[in-house]
Amino acid sequence: MTARKDINIRFNTSAEMSRAVFELINKILFNEIIDEDIKRKFILAIGEALDNAVIHGNKFSPDKFIEIEYVSDSSKISFTVSDEGEGFDYPRHLEIPLMEFEAPKLIEKTVKYGSPGGLGLALIRKCSNKVVFAPPGNKITIIKYLS
Repeated sequence: MTARKDINIRFNTSAEMSRAVFELINKILFNEIIDEDIKRKFILAIGEALDNAVIHGNKFSPDKFIEIEYVSDSSKISFTVSDEGEGFDYPRHLEIPLMEFEAPKLIEKTVKYGSPGGLGLALIRKCSNKVVFAPPGNKITIIKYLS
């Protein structure tokens, strides 16, 4: 991978459009010259972020939009998803250590933090190097460093 690539897409909220965008990003990543494990993990994180925007952010509302930005260069790939939802208390979810999401600890995590949710965000965090939210929590940037 040598040249910087920027792709921006805006689409109406629907599971079908989300899947089409996911497939497009998958094809773009397929053509990148990066480690296969990095590709698999990053596409998993992208799929989760898109699903969260459709389901939790825009709540399947077809009159709301989702915007994505994919950027790659020789040092990293990043994917930003923005929805028109109200956002959520992302700092609370980010403070939970990832080890709390490991199978033996899930019940303890639920008791300790009071919510069975957050598995998708934990997956995104495990499959990337950096996750950045913009207030109020309806815009996420997922970053994977390549070197």
